[in-house]
Amino acid sequence: MKKFTLLLVLFVTSLASAQLKTSEVKEPTVLGKVSPLGKTSAAIFDYGDYYQLSYRDAKFVQIDEEDEIIIQKSELEDIYALIVKNFEEKKSGEVKVELKEGVLYLKFAKGLGMISLEIGSSKTPTSAAAGYSQALTKKQVDKLFGKK
Repeated sequence: MKKFTLLLVLFVTSLASAQLKTSEVKEPTVLGKVSPLGKTSAAIFDYGDYYQLSYRDAKFVQIDEEDEIIIQKSELEDIYALIVKNFEEKKSGEVKVELKEGVLYLKFAKGLGMISLEIGSSKTPTSAAAGYSQALTKKQVDKLFGKK
C-alpha cells in the first residue's frame, strides 16, 4: 500500500510540473527617440499591440531613473495631435491625459520665445506625476513620435 501511494504521489507531481507554458519574448522596435549628447532621454518602443513611452527623470542629475507608461495603438496619434496643437497655439500650462494604462501629464512652458514640453506620468488617476522628462522642443517631439 505504501508503494502504491508513493507511485501515485510521484505520478501526480510529474503531471503538475508538465503544465508549464512558455512563450516567446518579443523584442520591441524603436518608433523614435531623443538622444541629446548621445544619452537617450526619451523613447517610444513598439511592442506590436501597444507602445511604451519611456523617459529619464530630469530632476536627478547623478541618478538615472526612468519612468514609463503604456500607450495603446489608438491613443498614440491622438496624443501627438494634442501636443502639436498646443505647440501651434503656443499655450503654456499642464494637460492631463487619462489613458487606459495610467495618466500622462504634458507640461508646456514658454521660455525665450519658444514653447517646450515636459512629459510626466502616473499609474493611477489620483496621484500626481513623480517626475518629468527634460524639456523637449517641437523638433524633438516629432523625432520622438517617429514623424521626421
